[in-house]
Amino acid sequence: MPSETPTMDPMEHFVETLIASAGFTALPIGAHEQLVIQVRDQVQRRTGVLAVRELDADGLGAMRALLEQEPAPSSEAVQEFFQARIPDFPQKLERELDAFAESFLAAAQPSSV
Repeated sequence: MPSETPTMDPMEHFVETLIASAGFTALPIGAHEQLVIQVRDQVQRRTGVLAVRELDADGLGAMRALLEQEPAPSSEAVQEFFQARIPDFPQKLERELDAFAESFLAAAQPSSV
C-alpha cells in the first residue's frame, strides 16, 4: 500500500525549493527553520506589495477585512481572493516570485572579493 505524502502548501514548496537552490541544505535544524520563516515573510511581503499595486480602493478595503478575520483566513482563501480580484494574478505572482528568487539566489552566492 503506497504511503500518503502530505501535500505541501505552494508557498512552503517555493520557499523550500529556493533555500535548497541557494545551497542551504546543510544548515542545523534551528537555523533552517529560522531561514524558512524569514524567506516566507519576504515572499508574503512581495505578495502584499503586488496586491496593493493591483487592487483598487474597494479591493484594498476587502483585503483588509479578509486579513483581519478571526481566525485568520487560510492561504487558500487569500489566494482565491487575489485570483478573483486581480486580473492575471497567477502570472503576475509568478513574475514577482521569479524576481525575488533571482535576487535571493544572487545574494546567496559567495562573493569573489
